[in-house]
Amino acid sequence: MIVELSRAFANPRRLRLMALRVAISLILGPAPGYALGTESERAACTSDVFRLCGSEIPNVDRIIACMKAKRASLSAPCKGVLDAKFPEDTAQDAHRTP
Repeated sequence: MIVELSRAFANPRRLRLMALRVAISLILGPAPGYALGTESERAACTSDVFRLCGSEIPNVDRIIACMKAKRASLSAPCKGVLDAKFPEDTAQDAHRTP
């Protein structure tokens, strides 16, 4: 067990991937205020988190803020997840005037 962990930590790419998986599960897993936890919700947003907000990992609050700020660039499935989980932000967007 310890040998396996030391191999994982010796490879920076694997370490980064493990950290990213932890961050995504923290973001999309059950958490007070923003439980985006189903498997389909995680699948819908994982690529967007990497693509748009990877620099914010592992800070959950910053990733959520980043995804809200970049809502227009989100994939349709992830945008649907965010709209369902944060309807107050969707309502504010609808009332903004250009």
